[in-house]
Amino acid sequence: MREKAKYLEIRDFVAMQIIKGRLKSGDKLFTKTFFINKFKVNPKYVDRAYEKMIEENLIITKEDNYYLNFDENMVRKLINQFANEITNDYLYEMEEIGMDFDKVYKFLTTRLNAHG
Repeated sequence: MREKAKYLEIRDFVAMQIIKGRLKSGDKLFTKTFFINKFKVNPKYVDRAYEKMIEENLIITKEDNYYLNFDENMVRKLINQFANEITNDYLYEMEEIGMDFDKVYKFLTTRLNAHG
């Protein structure tokens, strides 16, 4: 699996919590201290993650706090984003072990047929 910038790991953690339904629009976002401790990062990485999530309209600032701000369209967008990323990582890893796209396709077709 390929390395990802720490601020993106934080953003993806929040996005996954949204996808799983653990965080709802309007909820107060975790504190900076929570992210610093969970990801063992410098506060600047958390600030960058906040900036990224604001830019993507996942969170808003209100009264010196961050709140989640998304709708069902955003959730679908996040799911598609993760699905594409996971697929791209899978294809990259398969290529690393010598399987080109045609071999991967045959492999997956065989697996799907075998497991219904």
